[in-house]
Amino acid sequence: IEAVYDFRSVADVIVSSLEDEPASGWDYAGLLTSLAAHPEMSAEAFGATAVESYRVYFENIYYPQNPYDIKRYTLSAIRTANLDALAQAVDSLAGMLTAKIADPATAADTVTAIGSTRSGVQEIDEYIKPLVYVDLKDLDRLLNQGTNLSQLVAAATISEYHGAERPYAHGMSIVFFGLPDAKTWNTFDLNYKNYDSTMNTGNGGDFINMYQWDEFLAAYYAAAGL
Repeated sequence: IEAVYDFRSVADVIVSSLEDEPASGWDYAGLLTSLAAHPEMSAEAFGATAVESYRVYFENIYYPQNPYDIKRYTLSAIRTANLDALAQAVDSLAGMLTAKIADPATAADTVTAIGSTRSGVQEIDEYIKPLVYVDLKDLDRLLNQGTNLSQLVAAATISEYHGAERPYAHGMSIVFFGLPDAKTWNTFDLNYKNYDSTMNTGNGGDFINMYQWDEFLAAYYAAAGL
């Protein structure tokens, strides 16, 4: 979400992968053949076609020679008009959890529940160890805070594909460094916070600067002892 949010005004549809994409890339022949046959297709239809051609190629052509790799591949077509509402829902969730961490009456149980959720959530990105991205919809499901975040992810997702090793991937991820790995492996990014022009620190992305997810993570890690 941090990446696609910055491109929300550039295009109506963004097609991207939660995971690193394979070196062989997309099935451009299949995708462009479909476009040539239906040049009138909308941006959303083209995005969905990109996802489907990707799935067909890797499951039917690539998979027989690479049975392991296909299991972790993902691709999704995202409707950018829905990203503001989705980001605002993440912001509300972050604010709710931060308030519970700040309240002595609920702090301990909240930190424990967040840690349990992070341990069980669908992790994303095979090539970063330890993993720092998680599926946003699965995170909302496990946190069980009564938000409409999962419905908003679904509304923003035109089409998505995920391999068998990413069963709870739904097309949108978010940064969530895991504990204790974030501490012992030193993977916690100190620049995952609002940009400070005087110190030239932090991140310049809109999502991080406009919303509270980074502040929530900082509060959680502080309460958990990072």
